[in-house]
Amino acid sequence: GDGWILPKTAEGRPEGRFVFSKFPNMDQYGALRSNLVTHPYYSGQIYVGSENSIWISTDFGKSFDLLYTFPGRVRYINISTSNPERMYADIVGTGFMRSDDGGKTWRKPANTNAPAWNGQIAFAISPYNENVIYASHQIGSWDSFNSEMYRSTDGGMSWTQWSSLGRSIKSIVIQPT
Repeated sequence: GDGWILPKTAEGRPEGRFVFSKFPNMDQYGALRSNLVTHPYYSGQIYVGSENSIWISTDFGKSFDLLYTFPGRVRYINISTSNPERMYADIVGTGFMRSDDGGKTWRKPANTNAPAWNGQIAFAISPYNENVIYASHQIGSWDSFNSEMYRSTDGGMSWTQWSSLGRSIKSIVIQPT
Protein backbone atom coordinates (compact mmCIF):
# COMPACT_ATOMS: atom_id res chain seq x y z
CA GLY A 1 0.00 0.00 0.00
CA ASP A 2 0.87 3.65 0.17
CA GLY A 3 3.33 5.08 2.69
CA TRP A 4 2.80 7.99 5.06
CA ILE A 5 4.87 11.17 5.10
CA LEU A 6 5.41 11.67 8.82
CA PRO A 7 4.87 15.02 10.53
CA LYS A 8 7.76 17.14 11.77
CA THR A 9 6.63 16.64 15.40
CA ALA A 10 4.99 13.74 17.22
CA GLU A 11 1.88 15.85 17.76
CA GLY A 12 1.58 16.93 14.10
CA ARG A 13 -0.64 15.47 11.43
CA PRO A 14 0.80 13.33 8.61
CA GLU A 15 1.97 15.52 5.75
CA GLY A 16 0.70 13.26 3.00
CA ARG A 17 0.98 9.87 1.31
CA PHE A 18 3.24 8.35 -1.32
CA VAL A 19 3.13 5.25 -3.52
CA PHE A 20 5.89 2.65 -3.27
CA SER A 21 7.41 1.90 -6.66
CA LYS A 22 9.18 -1.38 -5.72
CA PHE A 23 7.96 -4.29 -3.62
CA PRO A 24 9.89 -7.34 -2.33
CA ASN A 25 9.07 -10.66 -4.01
CA MET A 26 6.30 -12.60 -2.27
CA ASP A 27 5.96 -16.23 -3.31
CA GLN A 28 3.75 -19.00 -1.91
CA TYR A 29 1.47 -16.45 -0.23
CA GLY A 30 4.48 -14.75 1.38
CA ALA A 31 5.94 -17.93 2.87
CA LEU A 32 8.99 -17.52 0.63
CA ARG A 33 9.87 -13.90 0.18
CA SER A 34 12.51 -11.35 -0.48
CA ASN A 35 13.06 -8.48 1.90
CA LEU A 36 13.94 -4.83 2.19
CA VAL A 37 17.16 -3.80 3.97
CA THR A 38 18.66 -0.43 4.82
CA HIS A 39 22.29 0.56 4.63
CA PRO A 40 23.82 0.41 8.13
CA TYR A 41 25.22 3.96 7.91
CA TYR A 42 22.67 5.76 5.70
CA SER A 43 19.03 5.29 6.71
CA GLY A 44 17.76 6.71 3.41
CA GLN A 45 19.60 4.07 1.38
CA ILE A 46 17.29 1.09 0.86
CA TYR A 47 17.81 -2.20 -1.02
CA VAL A 48 14.95 -4.38 -2.21
CA GLY A 49 14.86 -7.72 -4.04
CA SER A 50 12.15 -7.42 -6.69
CA GLU A 51 11.70 -10.02 -9.46
CA ASN A 52 15.23 -11.00 -10.61
CA SER A 53 16.93 -7.80 -9.50
CA ILE A 54 18.23 -5.88 -6.53
CA TRP A 55 17.16 -2.25 -6.57
CA ILE A 56 18.65 0.61 -4.56
CA SER A 57 17.08 3.85 -3.35
CA THR A 58 19.06 6.74 -1.91
CA ASP A 59 16.03 8.89 -1.17
CA PHE A 60 14.13 6.77 1.41
CA GLY A 61 12.30 4.78 -1.29
CA LYS A 62 10.96 7.67 -3.36
CA SER A 63 12.79 6.33 -6.43
CA PHE A 64 14.85 3.21 -7.15
CA ASP A 65 17.75 2.45 -9.48
CA LEU A 66 18.70 -1.00 -10.74
CA LEU A 67 21.75 -2.30 -8.89
CA TYR A 68 22.08 -5.86 -10.28
CA THR A 69 20.04 -8.46 -12.21
CA PHE A 70 20.37 -12.21 -11.56
CA PRO A 71 19.17 -15.13 -13.72
CA GLY A 72 16.61 -16.10 -11.02
CA ARG A 73 14.27 -14.46 -8.52
CA VAL A 74 15.83 -12.66 -5.57
CA ARG A 75 14.63 -14.38 -2.43
CA TYR A 76 16.63 -12.86 0.43
CA ILE A 77 19.32 -10.18 0.76
CA ASN A 78 21.36 -8.79 3.61
CA ILE A 79 24.15 -6.26 4.09
CA SER A 80 26.95 -6.40 6.64
CA THR A 81 26.99 -3.77 9.38
CA SER A 82 30.73 -4.19 9.97
CA ASN A 83 31.53 -3.84 6.24
CA PRO A 84 28.67 -2.41 4.12
CA GLU A 85 30.51 -3.35 0.93
CA ARG A 86 29.76 -7.02 1.78
CA MET A 87 26.32 -8.21 0.78
CA TYR A 88 24.81 -11.67 0.47
CA ALA A 89 21.77 -12.87 -1.49
CA ASP A 90 19.89 -16.12 -1.99
CA ILE A 91 18.74 -16.50 -5.59
CA VAL A 92 16.28 -19.07 -6.96
CA GLY A 93 18.13 -21.46 -9.30
CA THR A 94 21.55 -20.04 -8.42
CA GLY A 95 21.76 -20.30 -4.63
CA PHE A 96 23.81 -18.29 -2.16
CA MET A 97 25.68 -15.32 -3.68
CA ARG A 98 28.18 -12.80 -2.33
CA SER A 99 29.19 -9.25 -3.26
CA ASP A 100 32.30 -7.48 -2.00
CA ASP A 101 31.62 -4.13 -3.70
CA GLY A 102 28.23 -3.01 -2.41
CA GLY A 103 26.19 -5.11 -4.85
CA LYS A 104 27.76 -4.01 -8.16
CA THR A 105 29.18 -7.49 -8.88
CA TRP A 106 28.24 -10.88 -7.44
CA ARG A 107 29.85 -14.31 -7.27
CA LYS A 108 28.97 -17.69 -5.88
CA PRO A 109 31.32 -18.62 -3.02
CA ALA A 110 33.21 -21.83 -3.71
CA ASN A 111 31.14 -23.63 -1.09
CA THR A 112 31.62 -27.34 -1.40
CA ASN A 113 29.26 -28.35 1.39
CA ALA A 114 26.45 -25.79 1.14
CA PRO A 115 22.96 -27.26 1.48
CA ALA A 116 20.73 -27.04 -1.59
CA TRP A 117 18.83 -23.96 -0.39
CA ASN A 118 17.96 -22.71 -3.88
CA GLY A 119 16.15 -19.55 -2.88
CA GLN A 120 14.73 -20.82 0.40
CA ILE A 121 16.89 -19.43 3.21
CA ALA A 122 16.76 -16.73 5.81
CA PHE A 123 20.13 -15.56 7.08
CA ALA A 124 21.78 -13.03 9.36
CA ILE A 125 25.31 -11.63 9.28
CA SER A 126 27.30 -11.14 12.48
CA PRO A 127 27.37 -7.44 13.43
CA TYR A 128 31.10 -7.81 14.20
CA ASN A 129 32.40 -9.91 11.31
CA GLU A 130 31.11 -9.90 7.71
CA ASN A 131 32.38 -13.48 7.23
CA VAL A 132 30.18 -15.01 9.95
CA ILE A 133 26.70 -15.91 8.66
CA TYR A 134 23.85 -17.86 10.24
CA ALA A 135 21.33 -19.40 7.85
CA SER A 136 18.26 -21.58 8.01
CA HIS A 137 16.11 -23.21 5.37
CA GLN A 138 12.80 -21.32 5.07
CA ILE A 139 9.75 -23.51 4.97
CA GLY A 140 7.40 -22.79 2.08
CA SER A 141 3.61 -23.02 2.25
CA TRP A 142 3.59 -26.55 0.85
CA ASP A 143 6.78 -27.89 2.46
CA SER A 144 6.74 -30.42 5.26
CA PHE A 145 10.25 -30.67 6.70
CA ASN A 146 12.18 -29.20 9.60
CA SER A 147 14.70 -26.37 9.50
CA GLU A 148 18.29 -26.62 10.57
CA MET A 149 20.55 -23.74 11.53
CA TYR A 150 23.85 -23.49 9.64
CA ARG A 151 26.89 -21.32 10.32
CA SER A 152 29.65 -20.10 8.03
CA THR A 153 32.77 -18.39 9.38
CA ASP A 154 34.42 -17.81 5.99
CA GLY A 155 31.90 -15.73 4.05
CA GLY A 156 29.85 -18.65 2.74
CA MET A 157 32.77 -20.75 1.49
CA SER A 158 31.87 -23.60 3.88
CA TRP A 159 28.96 -24.34 6.20
CA THR A 160 28.54 -26.30 9.42
CA GLN A 161 25.20 -27.54 10.71
CA TRP A 162 24.86 -25.66 13.98
CA SER A 163 21.60 -27.11 15.28
CA SER A 164 18.53 -29.07 14.28
CA LEU A 165 15.53 -27.00 15.25
CA GLY A 166 12.58 -29.17 14.33
CA ARG A 167 10.42 -26.17 13.45
CA SER A 168 9.83 -23.61 10.74
CA ILE A 169 12.16 -20.58 10.61
CA LYS A 170 11.08 -17.31 9.00
CA SER A 171 13.75 -14.93 10.27
CA ILE A 172 17.01 -14.96 12.19
CA VAL A 173 18.15 -12.26 14.58
CA ILE A 174 21.55 -11.99 16.26
CA GLN A 175 21.50 -10.61 19.79
CA PRO A 176 24.89 -9.02 20.47
CA THR A 177 25.99 -9.47 24.09
